Amino acid sequence: YLRGESVLDYAKESLEDSVLSIVERMIFLKKVSFFQGVAVEQLKVLSSICEEELYDANDVIFREGERGDSLYVVVNGVVSIGIFSKSSNDFTELAIYSPNTAFGEMSLFDHSPRSASAVAKTDVLLLKLRSEPMLALMYQEPDLSIELLRSMSDNLRNANSRIASLTSTMRKSF
Repeated sequence: YLRGESVLDYAKESLEDSVLSIVERMIFLKKVSFFQGVAVEQLKVLSSICEEELYDANDVIFREGERGDSLYVVVNGVVSIGIFSKSSNDFTELAIYSPNTAFGEMSLFDHSPRSASAVAKTDVLLLKLRSEPMLALMYQEPDLSIELLRSMSDNLRNANSRIASLTSTMRKSF
């Protein structure tokens, strides 16, 4: 990737389990707002516990209602978050995630069923952080816990702002 090669092309051709080096993983994690305040040594450890997952376009990454236990970082490609209709296979898109974004962070902490489904809009390479090693690291590194709580608070604040904006737009249209 650092040489300008396509990560997805390399991943499909690679016979190795891992496409990205620890340094490349660190670079990707550092670009994600959720991890921007994390110290370099903590990023190194996070990078070592990431799993790489490759999905083809239209593959379902997870479904609404499934038990969640991991956060995903988009390395390459585009992921759509949405809800499948109960009566048909129609998909209502709620959000789109592109490279250097993360989704699924709530399930790191609560293991609740997923509130929506994730579908690869294009071929996608993801870094997956599972809850168990992540929590173990957070117990060892309390500063990491505080930084991730700050990030989640920012995400919640932004979501509240979007909801307020949508609510005021809906009121004006009636």
